[in-house]
Parts: sequence; C-alpha cells; structure tokens
Amino acid sequence: SHVVAWVNSQYAVFNKTGTLLLGPINGNTLFAGVGNNCESTNRGDPILQYDRLADRWILSQFAFSAGANATPPYFQCIAVSTSGNPLGTYVRYSVAFSNTSPSGFNDYGKLGVWPDGYYTAYNMFNSGTTFTGAGLCVSDRVKMLAGDPAATTLCAPFASYAGGGSFLPADLEGTTLPTNSSQGGIFIRQSTAPALRLLKLKADFTASTVTLTDGLGGAAGSFVNIPITLTRACNGTGGTCVAQPGTTNLLDTLGDRMMYRLAYRNISGVDRLVVSMSEDVDGAGARSAAIRWFEIRNPFGAAPTLFQNATYDPGASGDRWMSSMATNRCGDIGLSYNVVNAGTSLKPSIGVTGRLSSDAVNTMQAETVTTTGTGSQTGGLTRWGDYSTMQIDPSDDVTFWYISQYLAADGSFNWRTRIASAKFTTCAPTAAGVTVSGRVISGAAGRGLTGAVVRLTDQNGGVRNAVTSRLGTFSFGDVEPGQTYVISVVSRRFNFAPRVIQVVDNVTDLELMPE
Repeated sequence: SHVVAWVNSQYAVFNKTGTLLLGPINGNTLFAGVGNNCESTNRGDPILQYDRLADRWILSQFAFSAGANATPPYFQCIAVSTSGNPLGTYVRYSVAFSNTSPSGFNDYGKLGVWPDGYYTAYNMFNSGTTFTGAGLCVSDRVKMLAGDPAATTLCAPFASYAGGGSFLPADLEGTTLPTNSSQGGIFIRQSTAPALRLLKLKADFTASTVTLTDGLGGAAGSFVNIPITLTRACNGTGGTCVAQPGTTNLLDTLGDRMMYRLAYRNISGVDRLVVSMSEDVDGAGARSAAIRWFEIRNPFGAAPTLFQNATYDPGASGDRWMSSMATNRCGDIGLSYNVVNAGTSLKPSIGVTGRLSSDAVNTMQAETVTTTGTGSQTGGLTRWGDYSTMQIDPSDDVTFWYISQYLAADGSFNWRTRIASAKFTTCAPTAAGVTVSGRVISGAAGRGLTGAVVRLTDQNGGVRNAVTSRLGTFSFGDVEPGQTYVISVVSRRFNFAPRVIQVVDNVTDLELMPE
C-alpha cells in the first residue's frame, strides 16, 4: 500500500497516489536509542527493500565518525519493520566492521532479499581510503523477522575474491521460490575479461560459517564465468564522460559496474536473472553511453546461458545510463534509465522502455521519456543518481515502479527525484486460489485488489458480499455442504469470471480465472 523512498540522508513514505504520509525525515531517526554511530550520525548511502515473502520493509544505511575521510568505527545499520506498514515500528541491527584490512569501511552497500537471508555487497576500504576488496555478507533473515537480538551477519573473507568489487546480490521478485536452495545467494559482477561472473554465498548461521564458491563444489572464491563482448562506457574507462546541453560539466556513468538490481524470478520452473549496465557503442567517437542489458537463465548450473544479451540505443542518438531492470509475473521486462542528448538540447531526463515476453528476443520497445529534465548539472559535480532503482509492485506483481534523478534548473546540488510507475496492460494480476474447508469459503481476489467486492450467490438466489483486505483476501462462513454457489469478484480495474463452486469438505485450490 506504500511507496518508500530514501535519498542520501532522508527518507519519506507515500501512498500510491503520491500523498506524502511521512517525512522527509533523517534516516538515523530509525535508529534512535541504538546508542552507536547508527543513532548519532546520519551518513546516508541508503538502500531499502520490501520482503515480499514476509510483508516487511528493510531500510539500511552506513554509519561512521566525522573526519576528512570515513573514520571508524564503521557500521551498517539495518532496520526491519515489524509489520507491512512502514509507518510502524522497527527492530534495529548494527553490523560492525573493523578499521583495517581484511575489513575496513563498508561503502556502496547493495541489498538483496533471498529466502534464506538478506544478502549485502560492499566495496571495502582500509581506514576509509584504500580499496581492500569485496565485502559479501548475509544477515539471518529468520531471526531478524522474529525481532531476535541474536540475529547475526556473516561475511566471506574480503580478500577471497582477488580484490574485485562492486558486486550485486540477487533479489527475489514475486513469491515463487528459486528452484535450487542449496547453493545460497547469488552475487554478480563484471570483470575486465570482459565477462559476467557469478558467485554463491552459502551461510550456516548455526555454525557461524559461510562459503563463497561457484556453488558447484569449486574451491573458495571460484566462480561461474559468462564471457561477453563489451566496451565499457566512456571509451572503455567506465568513468565520467556524459555530455549535457549548455555546460562542459560531464556526468559519471559508473560504467565499471553492473547497475542495481540483479533481479531474480522463477517463472514456471525457469530461473531468470536480469541486470544492466552502461557501454560505449562507438569507441573513441562522440557517443558516451548506451544501455547493455542481459537475461541470464540457469544461474544454478555449471553453464548459465545468456538467453538475452543486447544493447538498447534507440535512434543511435544521445546517451543513456543509470539503468535498472525488473521482470513481472508474465515474464515481461521493464527498463528505466537516465537519458540526455547534448545535440538536441535534451537535458538529463528519465526514460523507460520494456518488452513483452512475446517480443522478439534481444529487443526492447520504443522509448518513453517520462520526466523531461529542465536543468543540467554544473559546478564540477559529476556524480549522478546511481541508486536509481526499478521494482515490481508486490500487490499485483505486474506494475513497474522506478525512482530516478533529474534537475528542474541548471545548478549543483539542486537535484530532484521522480517516482513513477508503468505497466503492460496485457499482464493481469495474479489469479488467486479459493479454498473450501468445512463451512468456510476463503481465498484471495488477486494481490492488489484491495477493497474489491466478492459476491457469493447461493442456489436459491441469495447474495452475500465481502470486501477484500489489503492483500485481497476474503472469507465467507456458514456455507452449506452439498449446495452450489457462484462466486464472482469485481474491482475497479479487473473483472474475474464467475466460478461455480460445489461446496464439499476438503476441496482446495479452485481458481478464479481472469477474463
């Protein structure tokens, strides 16, 4: 029912029509009473997620002491809601990192929800200045959801992957579990080979141990390699090169890394990962960045496949970067990003595209600029909205929500953010099961159909109505075994064909099928 956005040091809560319900307030407000840097400082670099399996929110940021550089002690501060309401209460956890190698300052944190844990990736810096390696960690999801203060976070040795950084953890979409739960959580990064590299982190919270391998019996630090052909943005440097209208100030592509999220979905037993990054399409030419996107299948096997591997560069014009991807329940893919074109005076804007599962492989549809920026970033400030994100609405498993950066006027540190949504109308929300048990009919009208009217008509023409809950659930009691009922569901957005139900004991999993 909510949209939560956290930008740098402040977060806010909205309803889905855009009404502000809370904030913006400082992120460290979440950690009042914790008693360490999580409470006393407000450093930002936030990441947040919604746990679809548990109907909980996870909000997190790092913390460190004041100083020219990040000064110890270092913490990752994690708040887990006690209900599905982000305006409610939270249990709070502080993950401590030491000052020097093999630990260090936990920068650029990324969070993925997985059935057996909350997986996080960091770029680690010795004394806040010297890159040490990747921090790949997992927190005890079960204990955190229970509010257990003994919940721990386990990390692989930070030097176990030859210093490589900027990993992304896989993040579960939908509620269908992965086909393989034995390998742990998946992490990905791009290498200069060039290649995509997959590792698996497996935790044993009872023994307080983790293994970081390819998941297939390889040695510590082993990985599954997926070769690709790629030139990173900015003529291979992956750096700062995006030109803007009206200024010589360039913007950073962060083209040396994959862009959040690494979105996982199981559709009909097929494991899928989608992820994207920036690439240079003309080498030393005038162009700087286009979107390279991938769909990986069979990530738990020894030979994952690049089912899709393509560049999105509509019109071969302008630059596109800061992308994010997601997949809905029908296998349709959404892609959001920033777009700018110094040649046509298009200032940094927000674009979106996507593809139906039935579209030709390796293709995306036409571009839609959903927010046209009216300012270029000046003053030597190069960093841009690198925490831009696309997510699937958990209430219908169909709608794509995304947040990104733009400017209303030329300037520095005057950026704004836009939260928007889009969907393919060909994908209906989840049809739901109906359970008949004894004298009770219960079920769900479909996730997202809050406030829908469910109508139960008996064989004598008697009618009863029920209104669905926030999760779309409903229930009718005192039904008579042996009688026939007609059940129908109607909402403002979707109509479900009436179903005839013969009520007997122990009948389960009848379905309301969408028209």
